[in-house]
Amino acid sequence: MVPAQVFPVLTGLKPVDGFVRALMEMSGTPEPPPSIRRDRARLMDAMLDSHFFTGGLRVAIAADPDLMFGLGSALAAMGAEIVAAVTTSQAGPVIGQMPCESVILGDLGDFERAARAGQAQILLTHSHGRHAAHALHLPLLRVGFPVFDRIGAQDACRVGYRGSRAFLYEIANAVQAIHHRPRPEDFGAAPPPEEFSHVPHPAPC
Repeated sequence: MVPAQVFPVLTGLKPVDGFVRALMEMSGTPEPPPSIRRDRARLMDAMLDSHFFTGGLRVAIAADPDLMFGLGSALAAMGAEIVAAVTTSQAGPVIGQMPCESVILGDLGDFERAARAGQAQILLTHSHGRHAAHALHLPLLRVGFPVFDRIGAQDACRVGYRGSRAFLYEIANAVQAIHHRPRPEDFGAAPPPEEFSHVPHPAPC
């Protein structure tokens, strides 16, 4: 009899490493095959490329407990901060392990309010979250169900080495697409003082 093992998360380097290690132990395989090693190396490259965009990123996510925990944990491992987490059930055992201060049992209205209060920079939820994204002027990565306004959403994979790599690329590209006008404050410089009191500087955006 093969002993049962539960893997609550299969997104991100460390969880997938644990899954592969368990398979190797069960099968008596001393070394992972070259294809697995290559996929792992490519995920590490993706982590290096995308950490510039995930580090310090303020994320709001609304999804079923297992999906919320999997994606939220993967982003937290990449330096992101989960500022709002909303789910529809408290029955999931992973809710207490969610890497955030609290998890809200609520709806998309609660999600929008929590994202606004937490000053989120990106939203993760299903297609109905597009209304919150429009109201908050934030990018939306569609995850969970339903996703009815994107072609091919049923083929999106965000587990395993390959799926984790694709997920990090999705996040990084969504953040890159945010229009931003650099200001002196972005580079650690204080705004210059007004030279003439009758010529005020424009208010910062």
